[in-house]
Amino acid sequence: MAELAVTENPRFRASAIDIAYPGHSYTADLLARIRAEHSDADIFFLMGSDSLRELPTWNRPLEIVQLARM
Repeated sequence: MAELAVTENPRFRASAIDIAYPGHSYTADLLARIRAEHSDADIFFLMGSDSLRELPTWNRPLEIVQLARM
């Protein structure tokens, strides 16, 4: 779905970085890896409103909102 959402705009790119990562990964870890690889990029994290309501219960939610635009 992410690729479909950005396919018509060359300024956006969907990433599959988490698929290749071995083991368990939290969103904050994923965003930190993306930030390390693309330090000059604007990183957007898309999520549904149902997940957004639960964000305060996630692992390191403050770090998530600091690493990416929600």
